[in-house]
Amino acid sequence: MADTERMGGSDDMYLAWITGVFFFVALLDKFQKWLSAWLMMPGHQMIFAAVVGAVATGFSAWALQKRASIVEKRKKEEAVIGPGPDAVYSGRTDQHEEVFIKPHQRAMHTQVIGTTNAGKTESVILPWAIQDIEQGRGLILIDGKADRSLLNKLWAYSVKAGRQKDFRLFSLSQTAESHAFNPLIGGTPEEISERVFNSFEFENPHYRSLQFEVFSQVMRIFEAAKEVPTFLRIHQAISKPNALVTLTRGLEDASLRQWAEYYRDLPANDRAQRTSGLAAALSHFAFGSTAPLFNTEEPGITLEEALGKNLIVYFQLPVLLSPFLGKVSGKMILQCLQSAVANRHRGENRTPKFYSVFLDDFSEYLYPGFVSILNKSRSANVGVVFAHQALGDIKTLGDAIANSILTNANVKVFMRGNDPDSAEYFSKVIGTVKGMKFTERMKRSFWKSEATGDTSAREVEEFIVHPNRFKRELGVGEAIMILPHPGGSRAMQIKFQKYDDVVAPSLEAIPKDFARGLKTLENTTQLSNRKEAV
Repeated sequence: MADTERMGGSDDMYLAWITGVFFFVALLDKFQKWLSAWLMMPGHQMIFAAVVGAVATGFSAWALQKRASIVEKRKKEEAVIGPGPDAVYSGRTDQHEEVFIKPHQRAMHTQVIGTTNAGKTESVILPWAIQDIEQGRGLILIDGKADRSLLNKLWAYSVKAGRQKDFRLFSLSQTAESHAFNPLIGGTPEEISERVFNSFEFENPHYRSLQFEVFSQVMRIFEAAKEVPTFLRIHQAISKPNALVTLTRGLEDASLRQWAEYYRDLPANDRAQRTSGLAAALSHFAFGSTAPLFNTEEPGITLEEALGKNLIVYFQLPVLLSPFLGKVSGKMILQCLQSAVANRHRGENRTPKFYSVFLDDFSEYLYPGFVSILNKSRSANVGVVFAHQALGDIKTLGDAIANSILTNANVKVFMRGNDPDSAEYFSKVIGTVKGMKFTERMKRSFWKSEATGDTSAREVEEFIVHPNRFKRELGVGEAIMILPHPGGSRAMQIKFQKYDDVVAPSLEAIPKDFARGLKTLENTTQLSNRKEAV
């Protein structure tokens, strides 16, 4: 019964359409006859010509205005990705447009997300870094892997550009070719103490506070005694309190002498309980094959100098090879960088050259306080590139840190990924457009279902780029990039340019100036030996 009523309704609709078409044709025929008769009257042809001319003129003006608007929009879009002073070339869009990233865009920070072998390092980090080297700019690259090929490529292009004297390497795995870096140099005793304790992990808050007090006081004594701090010397001062007391002799600040004597007079068990965790952490830097990299009075790498002189600094921190040293060193380096950026604000040069910082696989060594640098580094003309595999890498650091990175990194490079959450996030960031969704009604019979011809339409929001595109369609070295501009942002698919390997001379071994321990400890030991001899 329902099918019969539906078929009857369809017949009525077809009849109405046929009737409407018949009346329209009849009306059009009448209008044509009337217009022919009207044009035959004197003067009416002139009126008709004037009306047609006015309509044509209006349409032409509208078309020209529309074309000018399209051309202006195209020029603005081309300006977003077009060449400019100190810009780096990235690649071509799927429309064969060349894409250049300008320093002011890079200073708004960049987030690169892609799975392993998607091409993050070879497609984004290395090409941008190499062009920075070729154009005379400096950079810092912190790598959580022991990738020799990355080191060789950076060094080779530095040599090719004639900038081998600007190149600095700090490596926990290539210790012979590595420069020394002392994170205890630079800043007040309080700043250095915060730097160290933000890097170390302490399970018990009570003992952390006690050890922070000991470390801070030792740093104040070192500053007052004009003793250059090293991890070895700090370890000796904490574990050998007599040497610390000797260091305070002659100091004007009586409170420091009193504290050193109080610390010396503590029961040995009590003192060991207070400082055992700190001493154990410091020992990783004070002793062993990597100790010469950290214990120096004249480090080959200081980040303030790197930013001031546009040096090329590569930190190789293999977290898998050296879990504790790699993770803690990375945190200290970032805090030294934060201090260097703050000092750049206070520098005499009010228009410093753009300086780039690349953080590759950074989740192991990022610390919560680093996100504050994102707001300040832009005015210091420093741009940070965050490269990681999926959203989960930054969410493990906490929602606050993840949100800061997601919102402060304005240039987005979304590469191929297998994580559904990341793919959906990419699509949401790029946005949606309004579209129409059509639904066709079906009629089910005993044997099959048939279309009735009735359709309905509704307006929906659709992703500009569907999540499946990130999971299936992007190849190695391809990405969807979002570039900000004054009028908003532009999303485009891009194929990145890669740089070939270049042969370069081998890195030379760097002599290390290993700083000796506390002189007061040596004097104390010599005095004890004399007494024993007597």
